Amino acid sequence: MRKMSIGRAVRFCRWRNRYISDKIYLAIVAMLIGLVAGCAAHILKYLINWLAAIVRPAMHAGSLNFWLLILPVIGILLTGIYVRYILKINIYQGVPVLINELQQHPRSLPSKLMIAPIIANTLTLGMGGSAGPDNPIAYASAAIGSNLGRWFVIPRDYRTLFVACGAGSGIAGVFTAPVAGLLYVAEVVKYPVTRVAVILLAVCCLTSGIVAFMLAGMSFDVTFDYSGLPTWSLLAIGVLLGVCCGLYSYYYGFSKDKAEHYFGGMTNRWKANLLSGLTVGVMVMLFPVLFSMGYNTIIALINGHNETIGVDFPFYGGTLTPVMMILLGGGVLLLKGFANGATMSGGGVAGEFTPSLFAGAVTGFVFATTCQVCFGLEIPLPIFALMGMAGVMAGVIGAPLTAIFITIEMSGAYHYFLPVTLVAVVSIAVKKFLDSTEAKKGYILKL
Repeated sequence: MRKMSIGRAVRFCRWRNRYISDKIYLAIVAMLIGLVAGCAAHILKYLINWLAAIVRPAMHAGSLNFWLLILPVIGILLTGIYVRYILKINIYQGVPVLINELQQHPRSLPSKLMIAPIIANTLTLGMGGSAGPDNPIAYASAAIGSNLGRWFVIPRDYRTLFVACGAGSGIAGVFTAPVAGLLYVAEVVKYPVTRVAVILLAVCCLTSGIVAFMLAGMSFDVTFDYSGLPTWSLLAIGVLLGVCCGLYSYYYGFSKDKAEHYFGGMTNRWKANLLSGLTVGVMVMLFPVLFSMGYNTIIALINGHNETIGVDFPFYGGTLTPVMMILLGGGVLLLKGFANGATMSGGGVAGEFTPSLFAGAVTGFVFATTCQVCFGLEIPLPIFALMGMAGVMAGVIGAPLTAIFITIEMSGAYHYFLPVTLVAVVSIAVKKFLDSTEAKKGYILKL
């Protein structure tokens, strides 16, 4: 049987070399990877929303719902069981680590990895885990790139490149952001970007983004309907927002690291699953907006629906004042990093891009509302929520270009490219300054 398959591969290669040039063939396979990855990204988002719609109970503001306490426990437990006893492959490592390993020790990824991260992420997020779909879809799409490269007899020199192309197309598809997918590979994965790599990445990511956009009904996941234009005063205040985003990014990373150190250090994974699930469940029960990805909250905040920050709040069911919205937003921001870290390190399979976008929208909203209440400034809340998304994401993941283009492409807010860029750059500058200060203090203490 193996001889027959090798014989077919040889005949196929001879036919291909005769009629299709190497460059065209690589581009065709790259387009196929983008096509499959775009479909996979759409399916993942659909499954998460479908499961969440089934299990999430009807909410009533002013009363606790203890079912929200149990759901994340069930989701993380089921994910842990699936990964440990059914899949039996570690899919918790990040895509940058995976691709770095493949560069040193080239190999093909098992074909079941094209589906496994999608199933695990659906269980985690559909049951209320407070995280995102980015790393799992990038992982699954990397496996798609690896296996399609193997099935279509791509030379071994290009196999790892196609894994990276798959990962980038996964990001492009899940956020409907082709440029961001390419930048993800360069900035986050840090894959060596040659001329051939750029071309193949562009083909993959563009195909994936277009396919995901078409499957979504030719609409953005995060609609931004605000029609105002940026002003000089907006840019000036945006610098202050960037500083706040950088400070919050530092806190977000600190709280996330604490959670990962605590739950990730547990040798008994059953205990880790239960405790992390309960931790996330308590947070979700107190602040229901922390449930799953938080896209609805992002959409609401960047379109001026301010009351969404307190939707289904269990301790108050009346009209929210601006001060109460600031306090509620502050409570969400205090817990979001820890919730994300607990979800990911306690046994859930998820990513941190979407949680940082969610936290950024809330940061921008809290900052703008505080300016209105304390200083009487008439500033547009939707724009600041949008800029905050890029600011916090840039600080959290350390990749400003990826954060900028994800924010702009997924919302279609291209006319706010300059203020979004300004906030992201200031935020990451502040975050790096704080990181370097902490590193210096650690070095001095060691001495």
